[in-house]
Amino acid sequence: DRPEESSRYVNLGLAAASVSLDQPLVGDELGLRVSGNRSFTGVLFRVNGRRGDYATVPQGLDGTLGLTWDYGPTGQLKLLAFARRNRIGVETTEGTYTGVYRSRTTNQLYNLQWTAQAKGWTVESSASWNAYTSQRTLGALDLSPTDRAAKLRVDATRGGGDWTVRTGGTVERRRYRFDGTVPTQPDVVAPDAPTRSVNESVRATRAGGYVEVESSLLSSVVARAGLRTDVHSWAGRPVVDPRVGLAWSFAPNTQLRAAWGLYHQFPELSTYGEHVGENTLGAQRAQHVVLGLRHEREHLLLRAEAYHKPYRDLVVRTGSSRYANDGTGVARGIDLFAKYGSFLGTRVNGWASYSLLRSHRTQPRDRGTDVELDDGPAPYDLTHQITAVGKVRVIDQFRVGGTYSYVTGRPFTPVVGTERLESGALLPVDGPVGSARLPAYLRLDLQVSYFWPFNRQQNVVVYAALNNVLDRANAVDVTYSPDYSTRRYRRTDFRRSVYVGLTLTL
Repeated sequence: DRPEESSRYVNLGLAAASVSLDQPLVGDELGLRVSGNRSFTGVLFRVNGRRGDYATVPQGLDGTLGLTWDYGPTGQLKLLAFARRNRIGVETTEGTYTGVYRSRTTNQLYNLQWTAQAKGWTVESSASWNAYTSQRTLGALDLSPTDRAAKLRVDATRGGGDWTVRTGGTVERRRYRFDGTVPTQPDVVAPDAPTRSVNESVRATRAGGYVEVESSLLSSVVARAGLRTDVHSWAGRPVVDPRVGLAWSFAPNTQLRAAWGLYHQFPELSTYGEHVGENTLGAQRAQHVVLGLRHEREHLLLRAEAYHKPYRDLVVRTGSSRYANDGTGVARGIDLFAKYGSFLGTRVNGWASYSLLRSHRTQPRDRGTDVELDDGPAPYDLTHQITAVGKVRVIDQFRVGGTYSYVTGRPFTPVVGTERLESGALLPVDGPVGSARLPAYLRLDLQVSYFWPFNRQQNVVVYAALNNVLDRANAVDVTYSPDYSTRRYRRTDFRRSVYVGLTLTL
């Protein structure tokens, strides 16, 4: 929102520097926010002795400009402009091929938002345009995709007594273009691998709208019911999604929540562009059933949630450049979350979370040149996820903190054989999908910081961190020897490392 006071921020660390400015311009009406960030990870890697694998170290530059005009008691115009550029060159292994992966990306976003009130309605409208371009090369892969989108959106809200009505709509026009050379089979990217040239441009229009009514049935019960519909120019018939929710505050600080709804997601335009089959790719469907319990009071938040989400009409690859809505799946699990304290507000603050997930879905199983559909654990079926973050004020404004993460290893599909093409290239033959897992991920980070306020609004924060304290070489993927006879883990490059920096607020 519009800044009410002038502020300046400077941050400098081993891998990045950033500056920002908040400045009121005309009394209580106009305000400006400007920020910029520059990353230079080469310094970080040299300090920690990890420079060797990068042909071009990860680096980026971005800038943001925000202009807000409060032209009346209930009216506001807000302009946002954002641009970012990144690049990287790193030696990596994909399947059996080891080479240098290079990537350059640019991203732009421009958004104009208007908020007004009329006859009891609060109306928020926005018009935006964004563009994303990249160039990626690795072995046989040489691809330059471009994604551009223009979007109009209107949301309106009206409340009265014990009820609230929300409605709105969106129209989006996208163009996706990709040029270059891609392997005919995923993960087989050696320079002599079979490839195909692509020069595709896909244009699509998506339009949708919704209406939702929320009402306080009793003093302690709030019910919500809504309906959403969307249509996509490539996906055939429109989709309709009903959704309902109920919240019961059965104690002063405790609430029980239940929700059910249908959700549809259209395939990516890149999938439409790659698909050469005659069948139409429709929307993918999910049903969500969620039950949750929330308890909140001063400095304490506890939340528990259980869910069951069956899926159908999932888009799966059925052959080279062929897809179909032949997939099904299900995800079910429990999420637990606890938070205590606040930064600068309590001596101790932090949060912890635990997630239990079991999921499976239809996936392609490559049998050389043939593709079979198989059912197995989803690629992101991470059974147990534990995260704990804490910070304690030791003395004065000196703080010590830590972050601990544990995640069950990601499932992957092992290669159990090969098929040789006439060209001499070897294609992998997959075993059952998701039948193997990476080792568990484990990481511990420690941080120290000192907060020094030297005026009413001015302060300095000096910080240092020791990351991956246990120096654990977590596995992030699997690779194979050229004949697929030997499998090994690809390990993270981010081992034990130090980081220091400071933030200055003026």
